[in-house]
Amino acid sequence: MYAWEHAFSDEQAQEWLNRQLERYEKCGVGYWAAIEKESGKMVGQIGLTWSEIDNEKVLEPGYILKKAYWHRGFAFEGAKACVEYALSEMGIDKVYLSIRPENIASLKIAEKLEAKVMGKHYMNYNGKDVLHLVYAIEN
Repeated sequence: MYAWEHAFSDEQAQEWLNRQLERYEKCGVGYWAAIEKESGKMVGQIGLTWSEIDNEKVLEPGYILKKAYWHRGFAFEGAKACVEYALSEMGIDKVYLSIRPENIASLKIAEKLEAKVMGKHYMNYNGKDVLHLVYAIEN
């Protein structure tokens, strides 16, 4: 749980799952199980979510992977598929990525996706404002 700086209780994890089910129903997107093709093992979650950046509703890919699967291309492959799906199948004009500056691995993914730097914003999490860099990929 690197990006959140803490682990989650079972109750918090269930709340997360409930939010995903609600997102599927209301928005048609959310996080999906990320499965390793060779083994069939679940390696994490990858998907699309609607977020708010500077009071604008935007679509962005996201990923949460088990640590054993970090730096093996799963996040890039999943994020790329999500971006392509959003731009081609959903008809979205622009997909955003909101990344903490210290999250070097995610910054590298944004670079590989050829996302353009758009600026920065702050997200309030657990009572503190956290700086995020904003990237975008346009159709």
